[in-house]
Amino acid sequence: MFFIDFIRKTFVYSGRMTRFEYWASLVTLVVAWYAWCTIEGTVLGYPFLGTFLIFVSPLPVLSAIIRRLHDTGHSGIRVWICILIAVFLLLLLPPGRRFPVTFIGLLLYPIVQKSDEGANEYGPDPYAKEKRSKESMIRSKKEIMCAATCPSCGTPQQAKAKFCTSCGTAMRSSDAS
Repeated sequence: MFFIDFIRKTFVYSGRMTRFEYWASLVTLVVAWYAWCTIEGTVLGYPFLGTFLIFVSPLPVLSAIIRRLHDTGHSGIRVWICILIAVFLLLLLPPGRRFPVTFIGLLLYPIVQKSDEGANEYGPDPYAKEKRSKESMIRSKKEIMCAATCPSCGTPQQAKAKFCTSCGTAMRSSDAS
C-alpha cells in the first residue's frame, strides 16, 4: 500500500510522509529492483529494464525525501543543496580522489528524526487519523467496561454484570443495560 502511494506521488513535492512510509517504500523499491534485475539477468543475460530503472528510480525517491523532510519541519531545499554540492565536488575533484560524503548529514539526520507533532507549515499531521482512531477505540472500551454503576455503592460495573463486584448488591436490569 505504501509502495503504491510512493510511486503514485512521484511528482508530488508537497505534504508530509511518515518515517515508516518512507523506509518501507525505500526498502520495497530496493528489494523489487534487486529481484527484477536478478530474474531478468538470469533469463536474458543482461538486466535491460533494471538498468533503465536505475535512472528512473531517483524521481520517486527525491519526492519521498522532500516529503519526509517536510514531515520533520525542514525545507526541501536541503535536497537541492546536497545535489549541488555533490555535482560541484564531482566536477572539481580529480579522478581517483575519495568523494567526501559528510554533507549527506544535511539530509540523513532529518530523515531519521521523529515526525513533528501536529500540523506544521507543510501540512497536517499524517499520524492524526491513526491517533484519533486509537483514542476512539480506548473511549469505546471504557464505555463498554463502565456501562453501569452499582445502585448501592456507585462503583462502575461491566455492562452485563448481575452483581456489584465491590459490595455484592444485585444489579437491576435498568442499571446493567
